[in-house]
Amino acid sequence: MKLNTKKVTAIKELLAAGKTQPEVAKQFRVSRSLISDIATGRVWSQVGEDVPRKKAGGQPKPLPDYDPTDDRILT
Repeated sequence: MKLNTKKVTAIKELLAAGKTQPEVAKQFRVSRSLISDIATGRVWSQVGEDVPRKKAGGQPKPLPDYDPTDDRILT
């Protein structure tokens, strides 16, 4: 499916509202990687400038054996 400014604006609004990238990709029949590129501004950055943009980087990873109350950290 070919995207246009109206569809890209709708994609950005859905992402800002909390829809997941795979859900939006399926709805618009495009790849999830294209939705990611739109979300991070790699493509179509000139469209929907008033819609908040997601930063690239993925999910944070938990630190193994991290204890914020450990004396070594507090001192």
